[in-house]
Formats: sequence, structure tokens, C-alpha cells
Amino acid sequence: MSNQTERRARQAASQPIAPPVTARGARTRAALKRSGRNLFEKHGFQDTSVNQISTRARVAHGTFYTYFDSKEQIFGEIIHDLFMEFNRVMTEQPPAEGASLSHRIERANRGYLTAYCDNARLMAALEQAATLSTGLAEIRRATRVGWIVRNTAAIARWQERGDVDEHIDPRYAAEILGCMVDRTAYVSIVLEASSFDLEETSRQLTRLYCNAIGITYFRDVTSMRDGLAYATKPPQRGASRRAT
Repeated sequence: MSNQTERRARQAASQPIAPPVTARGARTRAALKRSGRNLFEKHGFQDTSVNQISTRARVAHGTFYTYFDSKEQIFGEIIHDLFMEFNRVMTEQPPAEGASLSHRIERANRGYLTAYCDNARLMAALEQAATLSTGLAEIRRATRVGWIVRNTAAIARWQERGDVDEHIDPRYAAEILGCMVDRTAYVSIVLEASSFDLEETSRQLTRLYCNAIGITYFRDVTSMRDGLAYATKPPQRGASRRAT
């Protein structure tokens, strides 16, 4: 990738989003972003051009540059919007079934997987783009920063309360467990979509997450209780017994 493209990608990752000053400008800009998203989902980042985006949005090629400096910039803004959507989907998940940490972790994991399912093709385009240059990779890294910061703080709070092993580094735990969830979503939803099971994947991810930080997963407590109840249940009257 050229140095110019690399520079544009780095700018796209850090540049603040400036809204248009007129209603017509806002409509045109929104149309370009819709067009860009559709094309990125269909063709990926590399095989989508500014000309294609402009044509699909029904504006002149030069009009694109009234609103965006480059393909990298519009891609960065679309990805910014994508993760705002992720946050919305996760926030709107049904309330957790209980008050334990593992209930909340399962809710967050299910919300992330649900949002990933809803946006799988754009997430695939994002993963592709991140391999093309360090600048585009910066756009991908920027999507993780907020979650890593929040999860680091949460794990540190849980340690202060004595819920999580004090030997665990909160930052490393947030990074590594975040990668586990994120990579599982990519492989399960993008690469192996036909066999993806939302509920089972949410539960297995949560079980591994809880085991990693040393807390009990509420579903395992239920399973242990059920198993104990079965093991200690007296035989039913009239049931046959094996001779010794």
C-alpha cells in the first residue's frame, strides 16, 4: 500500500467527524455513507472505489471529496457508526437473569455476538482492511479501545471486592479475553456461519471467561445442583434393581 494511502488511513483513525452545515449536505453525506457501507459489505475495502461509492449514491465523483478526503476516511466513519450500533444492541439486550457477575458477563457476550451477527459482512470487511496497512489496522484497534478500558476497570473493581484472583493483571485479562470473544465471533459467524449457535456460543464463551478470572458461572452451579439431586434421589418404588 502506498505511503499516501497509509497516511490517509492513519488520519481516518484519529480525525474527528465534522457534520455538514446544511440539511442538503447532511443528506448527501448520509447517502455516500450508505453507499459506502453497502459496497464495503459486498466487495470489501480493497475492491471498493470512490467512483463506485459516488455512482451508487448518485452524486458526481468530485462531490465525494466535498465531504470526505479519502476512501479511508469514509470507511473510518462507517466503522465508527458500526460500533455505536454495537453499543446500542448490547445496551438493549434483555436484563440479565440474575445479579451475579457471570450473569452480566453472559449478557454482554450474547449482546456482542448478536451485534456481530447483524453486521457480519461489514465486520469481515473491517478484518480484511486491517491486514492491508498499519494505518487501516489503527482503525481496527480504535474499535477495541473503549471496551478494553471499561473491562480493565471492571476487572480491577472485582479484584478490590475480592471476587477475582489478585494475581490476574486486569489489563492483560481484558485484552486476552476480549480477543477470545472477538476472534470467536469472527470465526463462528463469518467463516462458519452455517454451524453457529448463538446461545451455545454465548454460554461456552462465558464459561471460559469466568474460569479464566476465577469466578463461578451460574449455569454450572445449577448443573451441579441438578446432578447432586439426581445422584441422591431415592429409587422409585417398584424399580428393578441389579442383583449383586
